[in-house]
Amino acid sequence: MLIHSHAEDKWAINIYQSENRLCRIGFALLFVVVTITRSQIENRLCRIGFALLFVVVIISSKNILLLAAFYFEKVVIEIMLMLITLLLVCKAAFINANTPTTITLNNNIEMPIIALGTGGYDNSTAEDAVTKALSMGFKHIHSAYDYYNLPGVGKGLKSASRDKIFLTSMTSPCIHSASSPKRNVSDLTECYELTLKELNELLNLLGVEYIDLILLHGPSEPFGYEGACSKEVCQLNQAQYNAYKTFYREKKARAIGVSNFCQSCLECLEKNNDVDKGNVIVTPAVNQIQLHVGMGNDPEGLVSYCNRNNIVVQAYSPLAHGEVVFDPLCKQVGVAYNRSAAEVGLRWVLQQGDRPGGIVVKSDKITSMKEDLQSLSWTLHPKDVEVLNKATTPKGQQDGRPSWGCAK
Repeated sequence: MLIHSHAEDKWAINIYQSENRLCRIGFALLFVVVTITRSQIENRLCRIGFALLFVVVIISSKNILLLAAFYFEKVVIEIMLMLITLLLVCKAAFINANTPTTITLNNNIEMPIIALGTGGYDNSTAEDAVTKALSMGFKHIHSAYDYYNLPGVGKGLKSASRDKIFLTSMTSPCIHSASSPKRNVSDLTECYELTLKELNELLNLLGVEYIDLILLHGPSEPFGYEGACSKEVCQLNQAQYNAYKTFYREKKARAIGVSNFCQSCLECLEKNNDVDKGNVIVTPAVNQIQLHVGMGNDPEGLVSYCNRNNIVVQAYSPLAHGEVVFDPLCKQVGVAYNRSAAEVGLRWVLQQGDRPGGIVVKSDKITSMKEDLQSLSWTLHPKDVEVLNKATTPKGQQDGRPSWGCAK
């Protein structure tokens, strides 16, 4: 007759409970690992999690090892917690080490990569969007004289300390017929004085003492012009850029650059650098152009030209006015990363060229702002970048050309 003691029953129950605990620990670890797996390197962590779970399940089926686990259960739990902590630390370290949040401009000023755009907003919406963006972690706000909402932007800026914000603004070309302020100023002295006047008005309208980056919004060519910079337009661009350099020397701007400039217009500015009165050579720090999936990785050779000349490329309309959000190819690529088409589109722009670039995004919605900021936390595989480089749609503005003011 087999005698079965209460002690043996208790020991068996403890083993059963220990086994369940181990399984729960394994599944908890798996859950945490899967939760943090958002990129390819993190997928490897996911596989490690599955492997650890498999080991735990195998151990839990062996009574002799379960007995050891019963006595050292607290140690097992502590080890599991340490593994979870390690995985989270590694994830954070990988993001921080491999995804910079700022770009060093050619005068050693640090510019945050992602800027919130404010074009098309009235004063109230601009104030609201800027306030939300700063609260969400945006450090860079983009504005313009011809957006006609600078007082609203200025009010939004007051929600954070000025020295924590990188502020960009723009003034318009002297010849500007597409939208307000419409003008046709061809006299070089008048062009210079008008530009300097508008630069100082920016400070008053925004309620600030300085602007971090000033951009000349475009060359003095008619909107949609597809040729090279003519001699007359080159001289007007030089006059305006001389006003920008004056503003820069007066320490009212920390950096100066351009927007929608093609190679010929950029070369024109360089030729003017050595004749400016009281001259210091000031190569544009930034060239802001249209760049998004569907345009190719180096439209008109402009990205590579800027890279060679130490000019940061900043993309406006990186989502092609929303077309990228619904693009089938971007959606398809995003599946492997558990990312939206918009996130794929932004990430593609940030991986263009031989040096880091920037992007201007636009939204007054918290959810979209979060998604925009997440574009800094992961990377596309080079093979996926190549696939997207070959895309020919969407076209975006000006039939997919990087500039609305010139094309050569």
